[in-house]
Amino acid sequence: MDLTVVKTGRLSSYDGFCSRNKGECDFKKLEVIDLNEHTWHLLNSVNKAVNLEIKFQYDLDLYGYEEFWSYPTNLQGDCEDFALEKRKRLVGHSIPRGALRIIIGWHREKYYAHALLSVETNQGTLILDNETDEIMWWYEKPFMYEKREYLDQLWEYFEQDW
Repeated sequence: MDLTVVKTGRLSSYDGFCSRNKGECDFKKLEVIDLNEHTWHLLNSVNKAVNLEIKFQYDLDLYGYEEFWSYPTNLQGDCEDFALEKRKRLVGHSIPRGALRIIIGWHREKYYAHALLSVETNQGTLILDNETDEIMWWYEKPFMYEKREYLDQLWEYFEQDW
C-alpha cells in the first residue's frame, strides 16, 4: 500500500490547538528514531499508560463542540487527545518531535474517522492507537489514511485506493 502525497494544507481544529499551546506543533525537520529495545519499551509503556489513564469521551460531551483538539481534560478525551498526550509524553522522554506525527484515517470496515500517532523509525512507521495497546506497522492497521502532520503546522494529504 502506497501513500502518495497530493497536497499540503491546514487543519483548523489543529491550528486552534497549536495557538493555545505555543511550541507544541512546531518542528522544522522530519526525523527518524532508532528502533531498539529501549525505544520499543518506551513506545509500549507510553501507549499503554495513556490508554489506561484516559477515558474516551467525545468532544461534544466535553466541550460542546463537534471537534476540539486538546490534551485530555480531567483524564478524558477523544482519539486526537490521546495522540497528543502520547506525543507530549514521548517528547518528554527525548523522542524527537519530528519523528512523531499525528495521522488521520478512515476505518476501512467500520467507516469512522480516527486520529492516531505515527512514529517514524529506521525500520518503518509504527502506529500508536487509543483503541488497542498493540503497536502496529502503519500498513497493518485497517485504515485508509487521509492526512498526516507535516512541517510547521501544515498537513500532507494522501491519495489511496479503497
